Amino acid sequence: MVESENGKWNQRSNAPCANAGQIETMFRLLFENSADAILVVDPQKQSFVECNEAAVRMSRGGTREWLLSKTLIDLSPERQSDGKNSAEKLRDVITQTLVHGTQKFEWIARRFNGEPFPLEVVITPVQCEGETLLFTFTRDISERKKEETRIQRLNEDLEARVRERTIEIVEANERLKAEVKERRRKEKVQTALYQISEAIHTTEDLDSLFERIHRTIQELMDARNFYIALCDPATEMVHFPYFVDEIDARPAPLKLSSGLTSYVLRTGKALLVNRETPIQRLESGARVLVEDGSDFVYEETGTPSAVWLGAPLTTRCETFGVIAVQNYHNEQLYGDAEKQILTFVAEQIALAIERKKAEGALRQLNRELTALLETMPGYAFYKDKNGKYRLGNENLCQALGCTKEALVGKTDFELFPRESAEKFRADDLRLFASGQPLFVGEETIYFEGKPIFVETQKVPVKDDNGAVIGVIGVGFDITKRKQAEEELLKALARETELSQMKSNFVSTVSHEFRTPLGIIMSSSQILRDYFESLDPAERKEHLDSISKNTRRMGILMEEVLLLSRVDAGKTACQPAWIDLTCLIRSLREEILSSTEKENPISLDLPEKLEAQLDERLLRHILTNLLLNAVKYSSPESLVVVRASKEKNNLTLEIVDRGIGIPEADQQWLFNAFHRGRNVGERPGTGLGLTIVKRCVDLHGGSIHIKSAVGQGTTVQVRLPIS
Repeated sequence: MVESENGKWNQRSNAPCANAGQIETMFRLLFENSADAILVVDPQKQSFVECNEAAVRMSRGGTREWLLSKTLIDLSPERQSDGKNSAEKLRDVITQTLVHGTQKFEWIARRFNGEPFPLEVVITPVQCEGETLLFTFTRDISERKKEETRIQRLNEDLEARVRERTIEIVEANERLKAEVKERRRKEKVQTALYQISEAIHTTEDLDSLFERIHRTIQELMDARNFYIALCDPATEMVHFPYFVDEIDARPAPLKLSSGLTSYVLRTGKALLVNRETPIQRLESGARVLVEDGSDFVYEETGTPSAVWLGAPLTTRCETFGVIAVQNYHNEQLYGDAEKQILTFVAEQIALAIERKKAEGALRQLNRELTALLETMPGYAFYKDKNGKYRLGNENLCQALGCTKEALVGKTDFELFPRESAEKFRADDLRLFASGQPLFVGEETIYFEGKPIFVETQKVPVKDDNGAVIGVIGVGFDITKRKQAEEELLKALARETELSQMKSNFVSTVSHEFRTPLGIIMSSSQILRDYFESLDPAERKEHLDSISKNTRRMGILMEEVLLLSRVDAGKTACQPAWIDLTCLIRSLREEILSSTEKENPISLDLPEKLEAQLDERLLRHILTNLLLNAVKYSSPESLVVVRASKEKNNLTLEIVDRGIGIPEADQQWLFNAFHRGRNVGERPGTGLGLTIVKRCVDLHGGSIHIKSAVGQGTTVQVRLPIS
């Protein structure tokens, strides 16, 4: 836009004269009535040539004359918000405008009273009669800056709260991991004790028992070098009935007090020795071990090991042996935890060895009991501590259909169904533990091919020291009463199943929480440590990751709570008219968004499909089925959704070309926490189809699944809509 010869504004120099006045008037109207402040600037003097009324108002107190008397520097503070000198920065902006054309930037100006305020400026060069002027369009952005500052503070506060919450979650996760680790350790020890207890009753001799004990300890710690030492109190000689070692052969019997084994035998305390243990070597070759403030002199035998751990075998406050493990290379292999475990296991092993020794005496006792049992009415028997029948009266043998000779040496597991045998054995172990008579009604025997139940009175047989070495039992027929008791056993089985379900729940939630918690912790730490150096896109990426994984944890808890409410009968079906076509399309967009459009979802729907259903339950059905179809399909694999209405039924079909479901898993699909064996590392809780089945059942509908491994899965849901 330029000025004509008569001083009037015009669009171009050759504009028709007939329109010049109109154009000047239009320009002046636009100039004066613009909501934005417009100032015409002389770039050489940096002074104002012209301004509009909006520019005067923006000064808040100044007049047109006052404004035109000022320069750009007069209305600017010494420095701008980035710290640069206003005069220098202004020269740079004017130069850039004259060379490259229109420039847009933010500027700090001063009002009439000197108050600084932010502006958004667009500056454009214009030729006027051979002279270049600068048109500036400015807008006061004070309110916008205040809002940006407020939002920034809100974001900072939110990020601080996220960091605090993340720290709390991380700490809770660490505590959970520690608890899980401790529980697993206790479970391994408990399993080892059970295996040792089982070995006592299943091995024929001490050699076999020692071998079983060695295998059990290997499951708890490194026990490739392991031995059992027993002491004969009469001769004070230590011999090694079991010895397995990488380097040394089984040693000959040693005199008590010749080594570390003797130290454990004399003190009755476990001992851990490595290269850091305070030991002094004497000129004679002997060594002095400083332990608990006292000295113990011993001679080293065999190849020196890097670490040695021994625990006493003690019964009735008398130590008669030692179990020991050692390693020739890693002195840090054993610590206090292994010392505690070996000590605890040694207590059970000591009892096992003593029990085996008592078996010889028990066999003699069996002979003495035979005559007595034959005179008893009903079914009479005698079993040793291993659960083996040593004798039985004629009535029992007739009921079992075997001879007395065939009965001897057999266990309940060889004579009865496993369930009954396990119960009999549990009763025997309870009697061995208490040492008191036991009255039970759980015994099952077969007479003429028919099962009958007997109430059995079991009495412990003890040795001279009061230890239980066997059980004598007398049984009487209680078949009718047992039938009533079986109903109670069914209730007990249900309780056991619920307990297992709770255990599966804890294991699944722990696993599913660990991954998102790790991602949240990682992203939050990066934001905390490198926030200033990250560009906005990277910050958003980490914040989105925190949000996504928090949402994943929330979905998991929502699934569990929904299943709990349904199973507790707190969720009812509340049908209402809904637009199914609209709902399914909306759900498709949600799934595509949450899965980053990894798989296309094709819809085969009527243009208008309405039905009377519970929208909340239907959302759970469709969401879980669609997520499963996408999760278990390869990327870009098509997922198809079909819906149709026939009479009073709605049919929904979700078809994918994914990994499919193994036939062996299909009967368990709707069981909580069950997942197919071919899911690999794909995340999941095993609750999706369980929730779908519950929601379908609440509608009174049905669900059918057709699947083959590698060929995909088709899920058909039929819901009554009237």
